[in-house]
Amino acid sequence: MFNDQKLTNKRIQGQIKSISTRSKSLRESIQSTACEIAAHAYQHGDVTLYNALFKAAKGSDRVALSTWIQGFGFATMRSDGSFGLNKKAVEEADYADAQEVFDAYTDKDTLIPTWYSLTKSASAIAAALNPAAMLLKLAADIGKHSDPDSDIADDKRRRIELGKSGEIEAAMQQVLKNVATAQGRINTNEVPQLQEAA
Repeated sequence: MFNDQKLTNKRIQGQIKSISTRSKSLRESIQSTACEIAAHAYQHGDVTLYNALFKAAKGSDRVALSTWIQGFGFATMRSDGSFGLNKKAVEEADYADAQEVFDAYTDKDTLIPTWYSLTKSASAIAAALNPAAMLLKLAADIGKHSDPDSDIADDKRRRIELGKSGEIEAAMQQVLKNVATAQGRINTNEVPQLQEAA
């Protein structure tokens, strides 16, 4: 099966092409369905179908899908992972009815992005696998979303809950301990300590 390099390459390339074709069809089907649910949600205030779509999309980039749903689907994601109606988004939208929403979302010249255009690039995925980069991004996001003067629209601003006193510090200490352990410094005396706030 693998003795002939050229034949192996050709066979695998064929499989990849087939995957690409099927993936494109699946992406477009999810997009069309998401647009229909957005139209339905706008007219009837019902976003429960997003929960079924999200479950069915297992294996796809559900981070990108949830980003699209919350940005364009008149819904917000609850802490339990289900979707609820974004009443403010519905009130601020200027559509006559569900059909107008669907037509606007699916027009060939629409300004509404596809959910799959929101997927991360390979370099962004690589960066996300870097623990230091992840922590720096998290710190930057917390700072940006908790700063009332940052340039984030109120309906896009995430509520930052720092928890009870000492929880963040304890979590960071655990992160530092895990990093130290991963680097082979098992001795807890070698775990770097957080500097106390001035």
